Amino acid sequence: MPKELTDLEDHAVCMSCAEHIFKFFEAVWKPITLYERFVQNHTASIAGEACCAICNHQMSKHEDFYRLSVEEQFLIPIADKLSEDIGGCEHCNGNEDSYHQAGEYLSVNGVPDSLIPLFLSLLKCPCGFGRHHPDRKDSHSEVFTKYSVLYTKQEVDSLYRFDAKEFSEFAEQYGEKITAEDLQDFRQILRTNPTLAYHHCTGIAIYNVLKEHFDHGHVRIISAGQMDLYRGRTRPTDSETPYSIRDLWTAPTGKSSHGRYNFIGVPVLYLADSVNAIPYEINPAHDQLIDIATFTIMRRELRLFDLGEFDPEFQGFFSESNMETEQTRVKSAYLLPNYIGACCSHIGYNGVVYAGVHDVEGLEPYTNYALFDMDYELDLSSTSRPVNTYQPIVNITLKLQEQKRPEEHF
Repeated sequence: MPKELTDLEDHAVCMSCAEHIFKFFEAVWKPITLYERFVQNHTASIAGEACCAICNHQMSKHEDFYRLSVEEQFLIPIADKLSEDIGGCEHCNGNEDSYHQAGEYLSVNGVPDSLIPLFLSLLKCPCGFGRHHPDRKDSHSEVFTKYSVLYTKQEVDSLYRFDAKEFSEFAEQYGEKITAEDLQDFRQILRTNPTLAYHHCTGIAIYNVLKEHFDHGHVRIISAGQMDLYRGRTRPTDSETPYSIRDLWTAPTGKSSHGRYNFIGVPVLYLADSVNAIPYEINPAHDQLIDIATFTIMRRELRLFDLGEFDPEFQGFFSESNMETEQTRVKSAYLLPNYIGACCSHIGYNGVVYAGVHDVEGLEPYTNYALFDMDYELDLSSTSRPVNTYQPIVNITLKLQEQKRPEEHF
């Protein structure tokens, strides 16, 4: 089995393995073969045994091979070039549906398999995770592995993307000017000082817009008994005990994971008005069952902020992710909707309503609900309905994905 190198200092490499390394360096660096200090040509002899550090090939007499001695300081500019398209990682953006594994990212960018561990240790995310200083002797625990989650800059943009123009026009209706640049600056405040967000000029403007919208009567009202709403949760197929109704309610205060409308520990009840939509919202694996509870609106009308009233496309920015994950790290992509959700709750909205984003054959259009401060059996109840268990049938369709190819010369 070929070996993977963690450095290029004093290694014998056969002609075949060296060819892949030289081809990579010729694409990202000046041809390595021009530097005698890095590469020495050798010919194997009977007296001097030589074994390839990558494929373990034992050099035979008169066989040509190379001895590589490339210091790490000369590899860092290459790693920096490879890092240029990294927009984020699991440590700053969590684990979303669309991402690259770090090993795959390097492979797509032309790094030979034998050098992937070496360059994993040299990659760096804009958030600071990864290689921090040239020798890294005391930070091996803070470098990427093959399976670390990476996002390109384009993918990070898609995590944050919504139509800033539409949002600006929405704000202008109520006398507030909020530009795309304002929102980008505000996101940085949310990352670094979220408790002070309301004191930021853009945070104040967003709150004022939402308050004016509410005061002008732009409220979607759902009355008691008007409809059923559904919430699901996955569990392993070998689990004998289904979830109870209370298990399918929100997590207790302090226990909930980070969601689109809730910060860590703040309970928000996520539901849909279609039972058939639940599998698409919680993304079950092939070895999981889905328990689904049916909830009925009880004592009061629900006053909701309807995203579709001012921009149907804006709803994609607020699309619900799998709320059943045990992951609790902060996700930067959720911070702006977190703030908007907190504003809506403070203003008097009981929740946010937004169209489901999954458009698949056989699934009727549906609506999602994120409800704030709900009390079980007072606001919604499911006491007369059993929890139903479903076995999802997964149909896989392959769609060709265009991959970025390494450039000939950087």
